[in-house]
Amino acid sequence: MNRSIETVIGPEQRNCHRVYDQLLSSLSPSRALHLGSGRDRESKRSNLPDESELIAFDVDRQGLSRNDTESKIQGDAATIPFEEESFDLVFTEMVFEHLAQPWDVLTEIDRILKPGGSVLILVPNPLHYYAQVSDLTPFWFHELWLRMNGHDSTDIDAFPTEYEWGRLSQLLTTASTFDWSITAFHSFPGPTSYTRRLPLHAAFVLLDRVLARFKQFHVLYIVQYKKQALSTTP
Repeated sequence: MNRSIETVIGPEQRNCHRVYDQLLSSLSPSRALHLGSGRDRESKRSNLPDESELIAFDVDRQGLSRNDTESKIQGDAATIPFEEESFDLVFTEMVFEHLAQPWDVLTEIDRILKPGGSVLILVPNPLHYYAQVSDLTPFWFHELWLRMNGHDSTDIDAFPTEYEWGRLSQLLTTASTFDWSITAFHSFPGPTSYTRRLPLHAAFVLLDRVLARFKQFHVLYIVQYKKQALSTTP
């Protein structure tokens, strides 16, 4: 019933993962880093050419152990163990909301990215009410809520959130900070599935319909950056 309400009165919906996959498929890197890959539950590897070298990178050893990517490295994204300008592409989804020091990670991405290389990020917006509520509730409640929504313990990829980066203004500031250009941008209004079990879900859907006109309050963003290529002029 609540899902039907979204179709009738909710804002127009697009599948963010489908858009993300299309953007990823349009790139042909020689070497790519999947930052915060975990187990790669969404099989992002399948969107890259077979000849692309892919390295899965995550701080979570358990998640990496379930990742089928051939090259896997566990580590901290604030100190990525690769040489400067060694990747054509860095891509990450639903990771930045968990980072306590996101600007340190962005600096590392810039360091390892080749001139002309791309960065693709899918990130929730800290200003959406979903993130605001999430920030006020304890982590154990998030895990409980996922289980109540049909996820068993082996299916839960839940980690504490920080929401230090991901606002629309921060996405724009990032481009100028690192001399990157924005080559693609998509924003997605709510609602989220987290309120579907609630009697007041219709009220949240109506709220998201109003907020759909204001991109700064959308629930998710996808942004693709390109690092400025080296100038060939003398």
